[in-house]
Amino acid sequence: CLIALATATALLIKEITVALSALKASRTIHHDMVEGLVKAPINTFYDRTPTGRIINRFTGDVAAIDSQISSSFNEYLGRGFQVLASGVVITIAFPYALLAAPFFAWAAWSLSQYNLKTSVDLSRVSKIQRSPVVN
Repeated sequence: CLIALATATALLIKEITVALSALKASRTIHHDMVEGLVKAPINTFYDRTPTGRIINRFTGDVAAIDSQISSSFNEYLGRGFQVLASGVVITIAFPYALLAAPFFAWAAWSLSQYNLKTSVDLSRVSKIQRSPVVN
């Protein structure tokens, strides 16, 4: 009964943290985007960037933030705790596994950096193709 209560409390704290973090991220990014648009130089940005692209980028980013940030952060926390728990169990069962941990951490970080660059490029190309040309 005590383990179930501790699990329920941890899940409640995690869900509240995820919701508050998503709300803060959404507000911060929206504010920064509006500020960036307001401060953009008229003769270099607005004359060269179609209005449809600006609107599409703004609405797409806000929609992505509102719909994906909370689920992504929730997944991130869940996977992080799973990796931590797996690491503890492996270390207890086989202490010599700690010798290989730095290599695996470096490999995971390298792959994530490569994936991040590719994902950003694909997202940029996709958004440009979906943008209507409106002047």
